[in-house]
Amino acid sequence: MERLADLIAAGIEVHTQVVLCPAWNDAAHLDRTIDDLWSLGEGVVSLSVVPVGLTKYNVDRPVRHLTVAEQRHAIAQMEAARARALRERGTGWAYAADEMFLGAGLPVPPASYYDDWPLTENGVGSVRSLLDAFAEGLPTLPRMDGQRIAIVTGTRMGAVMAPLVAPLEAQAGARVELIAVENRLFGSTVTTAGLLPGADIRDAVLARGGGFDRVLIPGEALNDNDVFIDDLPFASLRASLDAGRVLPAHELIAALIAQAA
Repeated sequence: MERLADLIAAGIEVHTQVVLCPAWNDAAHLDRTIDDLWSLGEGVVSLSVVPVGLTKYNVDRPVRHLTVAEQRHAIAQMEAARARALRERGTGWAYAADEMFLGAGLPVPPASYYDDWPLTENGVGSVRSLLDAFAEGLPTLPRMDGQRIAIVTGTRMGAVMAPLVAPLEAQAGARVELIAVENRLFGSTVTTAGLLPGADIRDAVLARGGGFDRVLIPGEALNDNDVFIDDLPFASLRASLDAGRVLPAHELIAALIAQAA
């Protein structure tokens, strides 16, 4: 708290985030954290809460994953903080991450929840941004009649994106296959597309028989040097796939339009 106060006194705006760990910093501890950060004034411009992520190497050592009920309780705590923030400062201030809503089995909030979208790259609003961009861009998608298209993502987003397949096929006239890839490097508990190893993507696509006209992979799985987290270069992945075009995608419709050009 003292260091945060020093930063704020120096004129630095601070975005804060809690990685929520059950029986460590949730429940009453989260309430205290919310109140402590709120008391620092408007120099703390946001608080986001994300569920702890654990690989197969450290689950239950000693931290476990949050239950559905625990995630729902944390969302309710953040909603109470949001109500105060909206009433007193005119901004949401407190945000639960996309992963929290998905883990709780709740729909992601509408765009208005995210104010001016300050935390999208931290996983707070990226799902809503994807869904809204898809709905807006779908009517502009050109025909790709007869083509076979693969869309690769992680297991968490697989469920979110599954309802998009039918309207995408209807608009494009293509056969679309959604490939939700299980992470073998870190284990099935790691579900985000951004941490997918290149080898897992390669093997999952090839297991579908190859022969795709287009393959869209999650662009966030590559670093600035176009290398996956398992050190596989994107160029090697592209060369190994029996596909017409392979493209890292950050936004689904925009990537398909770029491939169609």
